Amino acid sequence: MTTLDDAVALASDESGLAVVSTLRADGTIATWGNPGPAVDAVPDFGGKKVVRIATGPSRSGVVFEDGTIEIWGSSVPAGEPAFDGTTAAQKVISLGLWSGNAAAVTADGQVHGWG
Repeated sequence: MTTLDDAVALASDESGLAVVSTLRADGTIATWGNPGPAVDAVPDFGGKKVVRIATGPSRSGVVFEDGTIEIWGSSVPAGEPAFDGTTAAQKVISLGLWSGNAAAVTADGQVHGWG
């Protein structure tokens, strides 16, 4: 079971049908919910700072400070665009997840959907 120390400041939280994710002020995340890949298999982000989180049914995702994203869990939407963070058109600022679908808003104001 994941618990949060009272001294840890929370930056954001999201919930899906079976998953709750919380972004701590230090850029780390915690997940709760029904056992499964979205809760139990949070990837190692290799030191990348998380700035936004997204949670959908049985999946979770993050937006990193560099504008790239990572999605994990069950039924990860296929066809994700190559967001590499190098230009405003490739830098994600917001991410949404739902049943087999995903959407991202890039820094140039465009909305991209896939799944």
